Amino acid sequence: MNSSINASSKQAYHTFVNAEFTGAFDRIVNNDLTYLCYYHIFIKFGDKVYIEVKGIGDVVISFAEIIAA
Repeated sequence: MNSSINASSKQAYHTFVNAEFTGAFDRIVNNDLTYLCYYHIFIKFGDKVYIEVKGIGDVVISFAEIIAA
């Protein structure tokens, strides 16, 4: 995988070639102004898919296995 990183003191931008990325982020604000954050990340590179869910964990699985399920 070809990648590059452009970083400063507060941010880092990662650039990946030939990868597909999709994510979902949910922020829930409660009445006392506290909040909960949840996310789901999906990254496809070649035939492999990386899936990460906050509080659950992560897995790498082949795209063919996902389609067959």
